[in-house]
Amino acid sequence: MKKTAGLTLIEMVIALGLWLVLMSGILFVWQYTAMSGANLFERQNAFENARITMDALLMNLQLAWEIDLKTDSEDNLDSLALWQLDPQDRAYEYLFTFHADRGEFRIGGNALASGIAEIKMARVDETRMTVMVVAACDEPIVLWGCVDVRYKDMEWGFGGF
Repeated sequence: MKKTAGLTLIEMVIALGLWLVLMSGILFVWQYTAMSGANLFERQNAFENARITMDALLMNLQLAWEIDLKTDSEDNLDSLALWQLDPQDRAYEYLFTFHADRGEFRIGGNALASGIAEIKMARVDETRMTVMVVAACDEPIVLWGCVDVRYKDMEWGFGGF
């Protein structure tokens, strides 16, 4: 029998199978790297929102001369009113609110950060307050802080409350 130019049916099936395996491997690697980049971006964004929230709370607590904290029975933040003095001894009120249903942290009427799962605040004693901010993402990011409002001292880091 004389062989004609071209591929036989078996050779075409083998070539098509190899091509499909190669393309699915390339597609898998492309999809994995694209998803990893998206997850990394989402996690970085969640961390930045939590850090902004933590910085705003701790820095303003340090500067406050009067603090009015409203939380529920589980120390979840509802509102925080702070009064601060400017260099000319004029008092300013700053009102922080947290809308847990929207994950939004606000100062006055302006949104400061979004994507926050929870904010917990508690008074340890007359001078010390603890703060915990949890960012809403696949693997929760937990930031905690402690402020001594009398000595204007603070510390914060990662971990539990």
